[in-house]
Amino acid sequence: MDFLRNFLQQSLGVIIEGGFILVLAIALTIIAKQIIRNIYKQTKKVKGDLLKKDFTAKVMRPIRFLIWLVGGSYLVYIFVVRLQQENSFQSSFGQFRNLVIIICSTWLCFEIKKQLMHSWTKSSRAAEKARMGLISKLISLTLLLVSGLIILDTLGVHIGALLALGGVGGLALGFAAKDVFANFFSGFMLHVTKPFEVGNWVHNLDATMQGTVEHIGFYLTRIRGFDKRPFYVPNSMFSSQITVNASRMSNRRIKTTIGVRYDDFHVIEAIVDDIRTMLKEDPEIDDKQAQLVDFIEFGASSLNILLYAFTKTIVWKEWLQAQQNVLIAVGKIIEKHGAEIAYPTSTLHINNK
Repeated sequence: MDFLRNFLQQSLGVIIEGGFILVLAIALTIIAKQIIRNIYKQTKKVKGDLLKKDFTAKVMRPIRFLIWLVGGSYLVYIFVVRLQQENSFQSSFGQFRNLVIIICSTWLCFEIKKQLMHSWTKSSRAAEKARMGLISKLISLTLLLVSGLIILDTLGVHIGALLALGGVGGLALGFAAKDVFANFFSGFMLHVTKPFEVGNWVHNLDATMQGTVEHIGFYLTRIRGFDKRPFYVPNSMFSSQITVNASRMSNRRIKTTIGVRYDDFHVIEAIVDDIRTMLKEDPEIDDKQAQLVDFIEFGASSLNILLYAFTKTIVWKEWLQAQQNVLIAVGKIIEKHGAEIAYPTSTLHINNK
């Protein structure tokens, strides 16, 4: 009984303090869960189902683990260090506790990042999802890098010397892999400036590479040609040459030269006037853009008329149909005036001497 009485007298304060820590940990867990639930409910009321249904459970796992880790570490400190005076244990356990806290904090940041990326991606257009994927990867890389440096510092590694060594090695690596870094940087700039997006039709000036963008990656971009062959283009190419985004054109152009026989010179002016009227009345032609119909030259075997106009549609198939309708209408106008479309002819003069 004396031994028990002495033990209780020595450890009563420690037991009370430990009980308080347990109660505090339970209370903090309940409060944190309630706060996370309220955030989820408020977000759902304002913006609908942007967050995942398991938002509360996913975010609470690292928070709960972190709360009980800190509480448990204080309990260990109270019952082992203060009662038993185990200073060596205190030092090693403190380092272990700090490592686990860093890992849990990183885990929490990753879960929050996943939830935010899910909500932003769900509310974004399909073309924006590739950009959001890049942002997600950059955030993940940054979190891993920062947490790794903090862990090394916690373990006693000299970060300054490590960074200096990494700087020298990085300089050498940079010279050896400058093209790789150029492609990665260009890929980042493609997502920032967005000259084209997934699904766009792009080509270079000489049209040696053209097709539909399928994927914009860190290192290269995949473009599917119209013959269904893929082009794998290093991203740095888009920084060194001009790329045309045909999907962002405002109109498609109809430009052609129509030849009429020299025998029909007397009706050429009437034909030109009727073609102009036809274009103005055509619902598929954009009257806000330039419309040119003019007799431009005496050709080798025809009187040439320039037709220049823009369609309202930019869809290639619809543009072909609109251009066909215009050309057929032009042919009918020429027939209406008793004229004919010219074709290459040669006149042979024979000397009868």
